[in-house]
Amino acid sequence: MKTRKIVGLFISLIVIFAMVGCSDNSSAGGNKSNVTITTGGTGGTLYPIGASITKIVNGGQDTIKVTNQASGGSVENVTLLQQGDAEFAIMGGDVAVNGYEGADVYEGNPQKLSGVFVAYDQPLTIVTLADSDINSIQDIKGKKVVVGQPGSGNEVKSKRMLEILDITYDDFEPQFISFSEAVDALKDNHVDVGMFWSGSPNASIMDLATTEDIKFISLSDEERERVSSTHAYYVDYTLPAGLYEGMDEDMTTLSVNAQVVTSPEVDEDVVYTFVKTLFENVDDFSVSHDAVKDFSLKTATENTIPLHPGAEKYYKEVGAIE
Repeated sequence: MKTRKIVGLFISLIVIFAMVGCSDNSSAGGNKSNVTITTGGTGGTLYPIGASITKIVNGGQDTIKVTNQASGGSVENVTLLQQGDAEFAIMGGDVAVNGYEGADVYEGNPQKLSGVFVAYDQPLTIVTLADSDINSIQDIKGKKVVVGQPGSGNEVKSKRMLEILDITYDDFEPQFISFSEAVDALKDNHVDVGMFWSGSPNASIMDLATTEDIKFISLSDEERERVSSTHAYYVDYTLPAGLYEGMDEDMTTLSVNAQVVTSPEVDEDVVYTFVKTLFENVDDFSVSHDAVKDFSLKTATENTIPLHPGAEKYYKEVGAIE
């Protein structure tokens, strides 16, 4: 009797362990890997781009399931990758490069990052109310200026650029809030100007433009040259007239690309499937948001950090790289 009870208990334990093993990182089917892409705040562009990627990849294959996760942006996304709390992340190219190389805010502490593809451009849009006396970047001195959430990619890019132009946080009152909070603060005259590094058009700026009379501040040729000659990931960019209500003429600015990045520890097959599925449905992706309307194999593989083997495998298969 005792022997039968022991055997029965042993069999039960085997079944339980087998069920636990099968449930780890898998779907009910037993072989679908669950992965997360961490993006940004819902008021910016990172999150909706991540949502488009998630929908397309999930709908185009049955071996991985992607979840889109909101975050504080680029810098937090690096941390999430390092901690293993996400498999993919969208981040500014400056954060990706500096993280990989161990430079700037990562000085002496290189991060484990691998490239997947360049997704789109993140031009800087400087916005203020139409009756403001701010007409150039130098006019922000003494003002309340939204630079982004603390430690976010938006804040890092803004602070670095301003310092190159000899403007520091001592010269104005930095406001560390999100895009959506910045719009509300501008409407209520609680801040004077916002700096938005984002794919365009940006939903928060569109909201502001439809309810308030606003104007946009360009960077001069000399200002753009000073910044781009210091860090190559800042490039000249022109936002076309009519992009937003109140943008009556072209706005000259700078841009930094946004890259989808992973960890070198993520499985090669997972990254390969992720990239392959997106490009097999690239037309659906390129019409999902104006920021990615020019997305292609060519733009995806230019100026990335060193590629993950899974991404590299796909690009070599289709002749995008040698």
